[in-house]
Amino acid sequence: MTNRILLGASALSLAIVGVACLTPRANADTTQSVTAQFSVTVPYAVGITVTQPTAITGLKASSVGTTTSSISTTNNTGKTGTVTVKDADTNTNLATSDGSYTIPTSSKVAAGTSSWGISTDSGSTYKAMPASNGTAATVGNDGAATTGSYTVTYGVGVSSVQRAGTYSDTIQFTMTADTSN
Repeated sequence: MTNRILLGASALSLAIVGVACLTPRANADTTQSVTAQFSVTVPYAVGITVTQPTAITGLKASSVGTTTSSISTTNNTGKTGTVTVKDADTNTNLATSDGSYTIPTSSKVAAGTSSWGISTDSGSTYKAMPASNGTAATVGNDGAATTGSYTVTYGVGVSSVQRAGTYSDTIQFTMTADTSN
């Protein structure tokens, strides 16, 4: 009986040792590391917003009426972005809705003279509005900054014989950044 107990205990010991030897163990030979690389492409983008100017009312021949638009830009290109403006069509006049009466665009906006123009220096000097098929006038550039802010002043003068009425025109602002290398 003692032999059986010893034999049984020996068999049990061998079984435990055998199981322990068969249990997998981590070692440097069974571990592997790999790397993964990914990329993200962010496209070039520029943006522009323009506030609508308020109407100029009660304009008299003795003064120049003004109103403004605020322009905000965004630019992620790392290159200088330029804001330009030109008329939306080839007719650069301010005109009544039926087109019968007009106020021509001019760089010489003055009281007593029927003319209108835009200014980027708060009305100190004016530029005539270029037609849609002409070269756009530069409002400003951002010097490669990610955001920009500009103000355009619209100046209108009228002569004492300018026909009463509401005059308007549509213009187009554009933000452009050179993305060539």
